[in-house]
Amino acid sequence: MLKVSVAMAAYNGEKYIAEQIDSILPQLRESDELIISINPSSDNTENIVKQYCENDTRIKMSICKEKGVLANFENAIRLCNNDIIFLSDQDDVWFPNKIIDVCHIMQVKGLDALAHKSLVVDSKLLPFQKQRNTNSKVSIVKPINILFQNKIQGSCLAFKKELLSYILPFPERIPMHDSWIGMIIATYGKIGLSNETYMYYRQHDNNVTSRKHKPLMNMIEDRFNLLLQYILRRINVKGRNCNYDKN
Repeated sequence: MLKVSVAMAAYNGEKYIAEQIDSILPQLRESDELIISINPSSDNTENIVKQYCENDTRIKMSICKEKGVLANFENAIRLCNNDIIFLSDQDDVWFPNKIIDVCHIMQVKGLDALAHKSLVVDSKLLPFQKQRNTNSKVSIVKPINILFQNKIQGSCLAFKKELLSYILPFPERIPMHDSWIGMIIATYGKIGLSNETYMYYRQHDNNVTSRKHKPLMNMIEDRFNLLLQYILRRINVKGRNCNYDKN
């Protein structure tokens, strides 16, 4: 199996972050790593992560001074060294077989990325009725599918590191990293959707994202900005390739 990096973004996460780290570490081999990027927090998040780092060399902590979840995730992803990058929120709980199963599906299906389902739970891990990212089978998605009906949940996503040259840097005017990464991978690789559930997606009062839809005008604006930045990145990548060919 290819080496794995887990990129986690953290901020004021003292209540749940230890439980999430504890669900990830048993799945990592000695050659794998957990990168935790922390926005300066007002609680004990940084000290909790420092204690884990002292006891496990696979964990690496970085302070991201630029505020916001996008910058925090970008910092974590940039620091990843291994072949497959898993994205992780600070407050979820992974199922014990997540990493090995996702890597296996990617290999068997010839995928560059995979997004799976999650079980939506409350702060005590008690499930709501609905699951996220429900699909009838593993299927290949296209950029337009993600633009208008995104099935890619960032914390359920794993992708090959070789795609980072297309994904990074994150544009400033995108609604969230998951739809951006999904559209880019669907353009320059193959991204699949799995019907399997591999984690608890915890919803609580301090979540950055919400289960409620934005107002319609905000959703239209988000999609317009996402599409615009996607087009600009494709032009940029094409320009890079042309310059490379000339040299």
